[in-house]
Amino acid sequence: ALALITHLIAEVDQSTRAYDVTLAATVQEEIGLIGALSLARRGEFDLAIAIDNGPICDYPGVDPREMPVKLGKGPSLVYKDSWTHYDRRVIGQLRAVARANCIPVQETIFPGFGSDGAALIRAGIPTALLGIATRYTHAPFEMGDVRDLDGALALLKAFVTTPALPLADGPS
Repeated sequence: ALALITHLIAEVDQSTRAYDVTLAATVQEEIGLIGALSLARRGEFDLAIAIDNGPICDYPGVDPREMPVKLGKGPSLVYKDSWTHYDRRVIGQLRAVARANCIPVQETIFPGFGSDGAALIRAGIPTALLGIATRYTHAPFEMGDVRDLDGALALLKAFVTTPALPLADGPS
């Protein structure tokens, strides 16, 4: 996530952005979303995109029906994790931008995983979770695929430079 937001800010000229963009890195997710709660208290955001690693299914002990995400197939649009349902309107906008720019994405839920995005949702900020497929999360040999990082960066760059649509409640 830090590499993605670093490249995003370096590669997207401020004059081409369709949004005022605030980039934040939070701390203490696993012990209560402490950093994200502080960020959410600011309450000045129209929407948010949380970025986190995303567990995958291609190793022993994980049921592919439970975690249908694979390395190298693009970033994941996460509809639900163990803490919250993410905003379908923001997810719909991300999906539309991905399709318009031929950026592959995976769509999933993470039943045994939580993200800082839950703190933003709880504060009333429409939030999407963008997952980066990661094998063996939180292990010393955690690994990902550069294609997923490239896809996530391309999606974020396209999203922040695409004119904002109102967050309508219609079907996405």
